[in-house]
Amino acid sequence: MTSPPDRHWLTLLRHAQAMPARPGQDDFERALDAYGQQQLQERAAPFVLTQGTCPVDSCWHSAAVRTTATARAFTQALGLPASAVRAERSLYEIAPEELMDRLRATANTVRHLLVVGHNPTLSSIAWKLAPEAAPHGLMPCDHVTIEVAGPWAKLGLR
Repeated sequence: MTSPPDRHWLTLLRHAQAMPARPGQDDFERALDAYGQQQLQERAAPFVLTQGTCPVDSCWHSAAVRTTATARAFTQALGLPASAVRAERSLYEIAPEELMDRLRATANTVRHLLVVGHNPTLSSIAWKLAPEAAPHGLMPCDHVTIEVAGPWAKLGLR
């Protein structure tokens, strides 16, 4: 069974837990800590089972080390081809409204988009689109999936 053509899904996934920055270390370069690695082992494979009738077919992720590692674990578990995965440095510190604009510009051929990124942006968007699904924001390695009725261009617009 497939999903109706006028429906799309957006999954926001916050990166797994990262090591604290070392003195002089660029935040962009922070890797996952041991608990973050464990989160990936415990959550990536079960995430596949939550996909229902519309599995993820595209992924955007921040190019930061911790988000790249998180995206890699989840997209490998999903079996996404490399051509469906896009690392973007601009997603590292993107403002919520800028990300919303980019999401609204997504091609309607993308049925289920996975965005792996950072707080506060992801929690801000989750609160805006599905306040009941993420009332306290997204903790490391948490995700929320939001059904989009209609084209991506209408995302979050009332």
